[in-house]
Amino acid sequence: PYGFAIWEKMQAELDRMFKETGHQNAYFPLFVPKSLFEAEEKNAEGFAKECAVVTHYRLQNDPENEGKLRVDPEAKLEEELVVRPTS
Repeated sequence: PYGFAIWEKMQAELDRMFKETGHQNAYFPLFVPKSLFEAEEKNAEGFAKECAVVTHYRLQNDPENEGKLRVDPEAKLEEELVVRPTS
């Protein structure tokens, strides 16, 4: 809880400083459909090798390894999601 309170104070102070200079905050989605990521060629070219990709939406118990999980093969996404890179 203390860490989050510190983050909130930092965020409030940064927000105040940004607004004093006429800037606006912007939030961006964490997951971007691969087709949209590819549409921005500069993104695909500059970050493609460094991106994590989400391919499935569910895990299941692994029947062959007790206490372990595996990706549910029936839970494949229709379109892969790229985890937005930071710059």
